[in-house]
Amino acid sequence: MRILVILFIIFSWVFSNAQSEKEEAKKAFMDIVSCYFKKDCTKFYSNLNDSITLLNVNTNDHISSKLLLEKKKSCEKFTAYIEKTKSLDYYFKNYLVAVMDYNEYTSPDRAELRKYFFEMSGSPMCLMRVNAFNKFFTKNDYLVIGDIPKEKKPENFVGSPYIMMLRKTKAGWKISAFTE
Repeated sequence: MRILVILFIIFSWVFSNAQSEKEEAKKAFMDIVSCYFKKDCTKFYSNLNDSITLLNVNTNDHISSKLLLEKKKSCEKFTAYIEKTKSLDYYFKNYLVAVMDYNEYTSPDRAELRKYFFEMSGSPMCLMRVNAFNKFFTKNDYLVIGDIPKEKKPENFVGSPYIMMLRKTKAGWKISAFTE
């Protein structure tokens, strides 16, 4: 009986720690997304990890943050990113954000990924991109999917800029992969 109690305590601690990290990742994501609406390029780029995986169509990019900063392409796209979401308040009110840990997005059957990308977000292409880039991700990476509209209508699907991988580092949460 004592062993069961100890196992229960350990399991409870591990589960609550994982949930806490997911909440931290979600908060970091919301802070990053707010950069789109505020057009705060400096803050956005300060959230980049040392190297970034770009989950873009037909690309296989794993580049340094320094190179990405030199190009500054992402910042030029902020206006397009918020075209459908209109305002930060509108985004928060009308979209769901899901966070998956490493075990969830690397499971052999990809059940969690399939659930979100096919049933909820409407972005099956991103599923293939995440799978293709899996070799760059670590157990400290959390997949954040913020393009899940509460009302499933074609005009509400926003896609790529609201899907990113965040890594927990000593310096806080950093973007380790995103789509431009």
